[in-house]
Amino acid sequence: RVTGVQTCALPIWWKKDIIEFDKPGVEKVLPKTTSRTSVTATNRIVSIRRIDSTNVGDMSTSPFLYFRPQIEVVEVDILQADAFVPKDGDLVVLGGGGIFFPEWRESIKRLFEESKRFAVWGAGLNTHGRVIDTFPEWIYECKLVGVRDVVPYLRWVPCPSCMSGLFDKKWSIIHDAVVYEHKDMPIEMDGPKMSNRDGTMEDAIRFIASGCTVVTNSYHG
Repeated sequence: RVTGVQTCALPIWWKKDIIEFDKPGVEKVLPKTTSRTSVTATNRIVSIRRIDSTNVGDMSTSPFLYFRPQIEVVEVDILQADAFVPKDGDLVVLGGGGIFFPEWRESIKRLFEESKRFAVWGAGLNTHGRVIDTFPEWIYECKLVGVRDVVPYLRWVPCPSCMSGLFDKKWSIIHDAVVYEHKDMPIEMDGPKMSNRDGTMEDAIRFIASGCTVVTNSYHG
């Protein structure tokens, strides 16, 4: 939950729709075809993502770790989404990370249907051991969409974790090759190795940057 912090500018791609600030702490998101008086002010932002303390990538994907509006931000784990009911004043933001996992799609669709404002931010396709390379049809009805996969007719927006200041640091290359593996899919290969279960985002970036070549099966690798 993020409250009481200074407002940061929202990314340019949000300007696809009209975003207005009538007074501090109140954000209005208006579709281009909607009159100003017909939209209720946004009272809070609901961030829907996977919150998994054993996956450093998942713990770094919320847009609101990097962009902090002056209204309340509520974090909801996608695994708990079936118990969540959006309110009229909510702006529901889905992403980042591989949130379009097949087993979660029905929960996401319900949230979309029950929400008056629904945005997709840096979200991605996600499958293990199978190929599902399309987004659901309803995503094209969202007012604001940015996905981390390059697909026709959808705006490409990288995972919000790309906004971390850690990427502005200079790191030393000390290995010819390193292995960064998904915790559930180990890579049988010798050499320096780390998984997305280990350490912090800073630890992961330092390790990945330490290799001249990186072998990985993890999106965040």
